[in-house]
Amino acid sequence: MKILDISMSLSEDSLIYPGDTPFSRKISEAQSEGGVCNMSRVVMSSHSGTHLDAPLHFVEEGKSIDQMPLDVFYGPVRVIDLGNCNLIRPSDLEEHLLERPQRIICKTGGWKLLKEGQFPQQHPALTADAAELLVEKGIRLLGLDFITVDRAEGNFPVHNILLPREIAILEGLQLEQVEAGDYILAAFPLKFKGGDGSPCRAVLLDEG
Repeated sequence: MKILDISMSLSEDSLIYPGDTPFSRKISEAQSEGGVCNMSRVVMSSHSGTHLDAPLHFVEEGKSIDQMPLDVFYGPVRVIDLGNCNLIRPSDLEEHLLERPQRIICKTGGWKLLKEGQFPQQHPALTADAAELLVEKGIRLLGLDFITVDRAEGNFPVHNILLPREIAILEGLQLEQVEAGDYILAAFPLKFKGGDGSPCRAVLLDEG
């Protein structure tokens, strides 16, 4: 069995959503300076790097990340390769949803943008109709190889369609080495009490 790491590395150079808190890490104790151990102080957003959105992110009374069932974040997942698709429409997804998978990850080439450090004007996203299709097909988790499933402008229709239905959103996936197909996903969030989201270490298990 192969374990494929599909997570972004967190650093000061990590791509962030415009206006969000940049990642930073400072050494608080170092053995090289006489400390008894090495420790760091980390500052970041709850949506830094590869992360999960909880319903509370867009739903005032929605479930927080620690209230979501853990089986959402672990289990069979279908990776769909959409080429260099910039806007994912229902027609891009329909044939891949015939067997009604519970979790899907869309590979679009957006992973290339994660390495650039600057938020681009054009990036992969879903249309509202595509999000409605996912609801209709019973999807429990949507993953994408960019740090948001919505365009930066507008009223975030995809988040506002999926999260009230308690469909988890997994963003910021690094899919450079991943081929289309069926895998086992493991992407557990930190247990932030009352959290609207959380960074995670997302991996795909390839059972061959």
